[in-house]
Amino acid sequence: MAVAIATVFAFLAANNAWSPAPVRFAIRVLVAFLRTMPELAWAVIFVMAFGIGAIPGFLALMLHTVGSLTKLFYEAVESAQNKPVRGLAACGASPLQKIRFALWPQVKPLFLSYGFMRLEINFRSSTILGLVGAGGIGQELMTNIKLDRYDQVSITLLLIILVVSALDMLSGRLRLWVLEGKK
Repeated sequence: MAVAIATVFAFLAANNAWSPAPVRFAIRVLVAFLRTMPELAWAVIFVMAFGIGAIPGFLALMLHTVGSLTKLFYEAVESAQNKPVRGLAACGASPLQKIRFALWPQVKPLFLSYGFMRLEINFRSSTILGLVGAGGIGQELMTNIKLDRYDQVSITLLLIILVVSALDMLSGRLRLWVLEGKK
């Protein structure tokens, strides 16, 4: 969900994607605020608002991810080559067509890489957020630590390492499949 929101925000915030200056400014200020607040601070705020559980962790990670990815994405859009855009403009293409056929093919690999990177970061961050009551595997880890079940703590830590490694391998394969058509 955060990747989709960040993608839309990025094209609205980029200087070369034809959105009005006030819209670009407003989105840039919003995403600066979202990414400046650490996930842990968002989690504490949402735990106070919604109580202990998965919703505060989800919201904290989503807001921070939207802020971080939007900045990375709009910088990628702004660094895209302008020649394809000018070529489509000469043919009378609309701004949406310029985005779809000139900018998107150039930035798609970066968007994909950044999206997978944030997925891995969010998984690791969810461990920390669980320690403050924002749900996830971190909450399970904290419960086992408090109950002195160190065999369960070891298994949970091993599981975290395995999942992060699997996510890294999966994201590498998906990148190859999407970008190069390899399996």
